Amino acid sequence: MEQVSPKILRLSRWMARFAAAVAILSVIGYGMVWANPMLAYRVVTQDSFPDLPTTLTANQNILLFLTGAVPTLLFAAVLWAAKRFFDCYRDGQLFPHAAGTRLKAIGRLCLILAVVNPIVRTISMLVISWLNPPGQKQLVLSLSSTDGFLLVFSGLLYMIGTILAEAVQVAEDNRMIV
Repeated sequence: MEQVSPKILRLSRWMARFAAAVAILSVIGYGMVWANPMLAYRVVTQDSFPDLPTTLTANQNILLFLTGAVPTLLFAAVLWAAKRFFDCYRDGQLFPHAAGTRLKAIGRLCLILAVVNPIVRTISMLVISWLNPPGQKQLVLSLSSTDGFLLVFSGLLYMIGTILAEAVQVAEDNRMIV
């Protein structure tokens, strides 16, 4: 059984801690932004649409909070899955059994995040402008280059995870034959 170098072991431990910290901080940061409704409004609208109302109702704030919580929690789930991936190397194996499966899980979560982000932006703009008078309601559909990158990146992670899982299986089969 191949053993990882001390350098990989240190890096995986550091990355596991870092991913967990960023996951926790992202959820806390989301809560802190929404603790100040004006700050939350500026974050959601990014001051990019001049026709939007300057204040929101309590119902709009609640809907925006709930809508925005979805990608925030997905992002935290991606980071937590990354932490679990890095934890695979804790016991010193170079090709741990769970590594491929966990990398594929990260790819799946990134794919879900890439699909959810544009939907959340659309819903957010509908919620913000729903009380506007007729003719001033806004429907904004946006796809960013970040969304495209996340789609490609999720496929890349899934593919590498699949290859890694298969490589571990082949290595195990070879060990059984010899």
